[in-house]
Amino acid sequence: MMYCLIASNKPLPIRYLPKVHVRRGGFPIEDIQYSFFVEVLYESNAIDVVEDYLLKVYKQYKDPEFQVKTEDGNLLGQIEKSFQKTERFRSYIIISK
Repeated sequence: MMYCLIASNKPLPIRYLPKVHVRRGGFPIEDIQYSFFVEVLYESNAIDVVEDYLLKVYKQYKDPEFQVKTEDGNLLGQIEKSFQKTERFRSYIIISK
């Protein structure tokens, strides 16, 4: 199982998705800039499901911002391709409109 932490300036919904477990909470990490966050456990072949979750939440709000923290370079690369306005750091990426 792979792990990522998604933080946002907007509330993040809990979803039951195939091969992905999204749950509230997690441990706040010093790099996290936003007050709402969820832990995401996913299988390595479910990156597209995590990406789809982010896209759906992104479309729900007017001015969302996300921070995705993970050691999975494949997930970070896929997110960069899917969102136009991203800023990538060593182990996380920031998405904004």
